[in-house]
Amino acid sequence: PEPAGISGELEAEVFADAIRKVIPACSRSGSLPALSAVRLEPDGTRFLAAGTDRYRLAAAQCEWKPRLDAEPPEDACLVPSWAADKFTRTAMGMMELGWDDRVASMRSGGLSVTTRVITGDWPKGWRKLLDPVPCPVEVSTSGLLAALKRAALAAEPTEPVELIFTDGQLNLQAGNMNTAYDTL
Repeated sequence: PEPAGISGELEAEVFADAIRKVIPACSRSGSLPALSAVRLEPDGTRFLAAGTDRYRLAAAQCEWKPRLDAEPPEDACLVPSWAADKFTRTAMGMMELGWDDRVASMRSGGLSVTTRVITGDWPKGWRKLLDPVPCPVEVSTSGLLAALKRAALAAEPTEPVELIFTDGQLNLQAGNMNTAYDTL
């Protein structure tokens, strides 16, 4: 298809870093295409990339330069996560990015990728999850992983582990029949 017009540019390495951060949260199921896509959303000179599978959310932001001679995209777009990932593996230097209602175009050096824009709804209110939390908690990665492993012993494989944040503490709870509690 005819490529979309270019709306802005950013460093390919910065874009690749943002995409690598959000792809693990994208759904691997094809049943809901909008959730197996990366959401690309410009906001002035800031650029957001996000991915979700309804249970996890990952978002990254970076600086980008909107083109003054181009009409900025009005809405965010959803591009297949695999297409964004493949592009970021070989893109270098400055890259150009743009989309319309049917295709998204990514260009860097001699590499040009045009992919379809996925239609569908993204979870409403997802941006609220990006706001700072009112009670920050710092825990060691090894301590959190150990607590999650202990909690998983009490839970069935399909049961979630609930993380409850309170002032200065992180409480983990898991299981229905057997229950595990842990505090960090």
